[in-house]
Amino acid sequence: MEYAFNGCNRLDIYATDLPILTGVTSMARMFNGCKELKGPVNINQWDTQNITKTELMFAGAKFFNQPL
Repeated sequence: MEYAFNGCNRLDIYATDLPILTGVTSMARMFNGCKELKGPVNINQWDTQNITKTELMFAGAKFFNQPL
């Protein structure tokens, strides 16, 4: 998931299902530069137990305000 949505100016995530992240270890820069990031509303329920890298995951996401 590293750099997955990097640089998206406007990103609205309406999905309500939970992503399967069991094989993911890095989310570094995943939403980096997403100036207008809306959702996902259930991000605080994502299973991130295998994630070891999150550097700059939300850097530049000025309007993101969700509980993690």
